[in-house]
Amino acid sequence: MRKKSNGKKAYLLLDFTLTPIYFILKFMQKLYGLKFWRMRDNRIGHISGNLNFLLREIQSDQRKEKKFRHVVIASKNPANQELVNMLKRVIKIWQIPQPNYFKALLKIIATRSVLSRHQLFEELPAFSDYKKMVGTSSTLQFIEAEEKRGFDLLNKMGVDNWFICFHARDEAYLNEKWSMGDSYHSFRNCRINNFIPAVAHINDCGGFALRMGSKVSTELPLNTKIIDYANLYRLPFNDIYLLGKCKFFLGNTAGLFCVPQLFNIPVAFSNLIPLDTPFLSERDIFIPKKIWSKNKNRFLTFKEMISAPVVKYMKTEDYVKNDLIPVENTADELLDLTREMNQRIDGTWEEELEDLQLQIRFKNLFSEESYCHGFQARIGAKFLRNNKELLL
Repeated sequence: MRKKSNGKKAYLLLDFTLTPIYFILKFMQKLYGLKFWRMRDNRIGHISGNLNFLLREIQSDQRKEKKFRHVVIASKNPANQELVNMLKRVIKIWQIPQPNYFKALLKIIATRSVLSRHQLFEELPAFSDYKKMVGTSSTLQFIEAEEKRGFDLLNKMGVDNWFICFHARDEAYLNEKWSMGDSYHSFRNCRINNFIPAVAHINDCGGFALRMGSKVSTELPLNTKIIDYANLYRLPFNDIYLLGKCKFFLGNTAGLFCVPQLFNIPVAFSNLIPLDTPFLSERDIFIPKKIWSKNKNRFLTFKEMISAPVVKYMKTEDYVKNDLIPVENTADELLDLTREMNQRIDGTWEEELEDLQLQIRFKNLFSEESYCHGFQARIGAKFLRNNKELLL
């Protein structure tokens, strides 16, 4: 009780300290229309995803904030400076030094202070509702100099035809970047080897497949059309160019999928967990991880997966404590997802009446009170056909 009281006093003291800044920002907003945002820039998914959410909502006028001149506050050492430089073309971004203590303070100010409550300085939105943004145009385009750099990169890699990018989340990145390591979120991981049949199918269709990632735990065998870009060619600019030019991105719960969304590149989203889809658009297809219940001795149904508290499990220990085992997608499931996405883009996918009926049944599981009600993405057709019992 005393700890809660001390915390309340601390926030009151912070508000009191910020009072002069409040009046300054209020004056600047009235006079110049300025509104400030804090960018979480230690991960590429937050740089691209959170800012994309804001820009799309402004574009579709969902936030009624076209009247403001937006300024984003970022650090001097973001996860990808090349991406920040590109985003500066579409929104004002000020980069300032942010030692750890100052970064933590900025987060509190942007989320729990008098400035955030009066919408003068806020955290960029972490999620958005893509059903409200159907038809919005790409947030970014490449300029001529970037196209030249990208063309040279493709020549260097020997990519002379269309290509996809693919990625499997593993423990390597966070084990190096975060003191807690990856055990906190290991339930989101999957194995890169399960993707090989899917990307081999892309090769059979005439395309290349580029394995992405800034830090990965497993190397791929040498192959002229399945390219281990992550280990052989990876640079910050290259990441953005390839993800902005691929035919589609085959990914999972790592934030890398947010980069192609900046360019309206379709996402084939595998291993989705929790089963929560507001960040996917009408272009995207997903398949979730199934969840095995030791207590029930069966897989949870979709309805059980989207019901509280399971849908809110965001730590590995949540699943362990409740005797639940997330099961990653099989190689066959990834192949089916990839084949469907490729055929839909090519216009050769043949929709079956049963597929339409199953999609409706699945979407109807999300009630009007659900955050995901009315989402635009599709669940994989073959995955749904093979798991009809989970619709019960």
